[in-house]
Amino acid sequence: MLGANRGWFHVKEFVHRFIVALGALSIFFVAFGSGVAAADTFAGVTYARAVEVIGQLKANVVVAGVVGDRLPRDECIVTRSQRDQKNNVMLFLNCNATVASATQSGNSAASPAGREAKDNQAKADYINADPANCAISDAMVKACKDFCDAHGPLCSAGQ
Repeated sequence: MLGANRGWFHVKEFVHRFIVALGALSIFFVAFGSGVAAADTFAGVTYARAVEVIGQLKANVVVAGVVGDRLPRDECIVTRSQRDQKNNVMLFLNCNATVASATQSGNSAASPAGREAKDNQAKADYINADPANCAISDAMVKACKDFCDAHGPLCSAGQ
């Protein structure tokens, strides 16, 4: 009889440890396995650039939401994108001016989007003021070209 009780104790201990391990594993998967973090492919680029790339991917563009009406559609900034199962890429656009001014609504210069817009405008002003600045080195030529490809409307220096 004593041996039978002792065997039962081991089963209960095993079940208890199994439940604790299963709970710990569940907590681990909830904390660390709830999805793969990935950068949004089109966030921060212009609508025109996003449409160009999506076309190269042979996917369809769907404008899922628009905030503001200050910019032409091609100059609107994609704030978020999402791909569905039917080969559509849904774009959410910000068509406010890139930075607010006294006469035009837009992003606050203190916001991340506003700071980025101000930085981009400063880079474009540098390039536009003297395009020879881009010819200093091959790396600079590439940097200027990449910047103007991504921010076309800001660059007027004929890249």
